[in-house]
Amino acid sequence: MSTVVHFSPHPDDELIGAPATLMALRDAGWTVVNVACGLGRAEQRARRESEARDAAARARFELRIPQSPVAMSSGDDLESARSQLLEIVRNELNGLHPAVVVSPSPHDRHPAHELVAAVVRDALAEHGDDAPRWWMWGLWDQLPLPTLATAFGADRLEEILTALAAYGGELSRNDYRRLVKARAEMSASLGSELVFGFGSRAPARIRFVELLTEAQLANDHWMLGSARWLDPLAPLAESGEAAIDSWIGGTTETDRYGMPGSQGKTGTMPGDTGPTFDEEERERLWELTLHEDEVFNQRHALFLIAEAMLAVTYATGLDAGENPVAGMIAVAGLLLTTAWLYVSLRHGGKVEQVQARAKAVLPDYREIAESTSTPTKPWLRMHSRTVAGILVPILIAILWVALLVPRILPP
Repeated sequence: MSTVVHFSPHPDDELIGAPATLMALRDAGWTVVNVACGLGRAEQRARRESEARDAAARARFELRIPQSPVAMSSGDDLESARSQLLEIVRNELNGLHPAVVVSPSPHDRHPAHELVAAVVRDALAEHGDDAPRWWMWGLWDQLPLPTLATAFGADRLEEILTALAAYGGELSRNDYRRLVKARAEMSASLGSELVFGFGSRAPARIRFVELLTEAQLANDHWMLGSARWLDPLAPLAESGEAAIDSWIGGTTETDRYGMPGSQGKTGTMPGDTGPTFDEEERERLWELTLHEDEVFNQRHALFLIAEAMLAVTYATGLDAGENPVAGMIAVAGLLLTTAWLYVSLRHGGKVEQVQARAKAVLPDYREIAESTSTPTKPWLRMHSRTVAGILVPILIAILWVALLVPRILPP
């Protein structure tokens, strides 16, 4: 029995991205495994996990949720998320040995979708020509190179929408059931020409269609799959002759222009507009990023100098036999360290917000930031700002407490 693994950036993506294809393989005897890589924001996770389990039961998919779901929402540390995702994808590929892997495309606009796709790409590349087929779907951006078309009818659509209804919390925000149906109808009209060439006739008997792009590794190149309708009993075919390395590994629109809302800044309601990021504003954002990082480091250095001066004064008091004075200095040191920790937490949060915006708007900065990640060294994943601004003050506070206790306790 063959296995297909779907990597979901969020719960519900398995029933929006390519649900008809997954269900067709399931009915043909395939094992369908959905890996819910993330569960959204921390306050949503319990609800979204419960919904994901309900949806998996309705769709008859096997659900896998990592022990530590990846945090990849807006403002999260995507460098850390990348290394965590790579470990998850590697483990699933090595443990399940799937014949097909399904995920969003690397150009799907949503940063979490593009991140999952990029990690899937890198993990598959490690297997070389033995890598399973990669089927990609598009949600936030249309696939430019669809090669695989899945036809389905009203009964399948109803099954998809029934399973998707398990995600009540998400559907109350945006009813994606409308999207699933409308996109399937649109693809039934356009799919034949997009897959088989302009002028191809759209079969009248087919009411709904789902489109995917297939890629296969061959001699270290990503080859585009052959154009075909999905046959669930024989879903794999020889790849085509077109190499698509430049598309799969190329710079995305998100890298170039930032996330939706950051480059054109359309508000949540018609008529609401926000600021655009022209060249001058990008320059100011870069200067603000450098400024906030520099101020954080300067404050850290000033607190270190003040702590060192208090430590010297404390030692001088002890040498002079002034135990009460030494005790007072230790109290002052503890208060100073508490202030240091408070300032680091507040300013560190501001620095993180500015850097997150810079990563979204400035592709070069994002590329450099991501290149410093250490996926093979889990113990080095802690951000240096966390070490300098939080861990160091905590250790110094512990030292002041240790020095203060003998001064206040009776001998």
